Amino acid sequence: MGLSAKPSAWRRRSGGNGFTLVELLVVLTLIALGVGMAAVSVGTWSGRSQEREFIFRFSALFRQARNQAGRSGRAAMVIIDPGARICRLSYESGGLPVPEIIEIRGDGLEELPEGRKAVVFFPDGSSSGGTVEVVRGGTSRAVFRIDPVTGLMERRPAAG
Repeated sequence: MGLSAKPSAWRRRSGGNGFTLVELLVVLTLIALGVGMAAVSVGTWSGRSQEREFIFRFSALFRQARNQAGRSGRAAMVIIDPGARICRLSYESGGLPVPEIIEIRGDGLEELPEGRKAVVFFPDGSSSGGTVEVVRGGTSRAVFRIDPVTGLMERRPAAG
């Protein structure tokens, strides 16, 4: 007997418990798409979380420097070092690492050697002033203006 003698062997059995190969491939494809979309979503969330944490800690450095200058009676600086990708207080070692996804731009800041910039806070509450912008992916995420008279930092809406 040839193949034509058993045509039912090539068809799906009615009431069978299995799945066809096509059905399995469709389900696997849908699962892969879902996992891919979840990975992109988690990556975006992680970047935003990292950005928010950095902005919070970065602004805290300025408040800490201003408070230290008033308490100690000596000037204190927030130093931004783009080469080392770190922001730190002048009187402390270490500092706040700048995540790879973040760029810091400054305008009107004190120029230091090796491309570093700084905001100086004086014991009388004043500062050298300036504007600092936190950028991620080419888009401004936070803009801080440090008032030269009061030394207070104001966060302005990002222009992006």
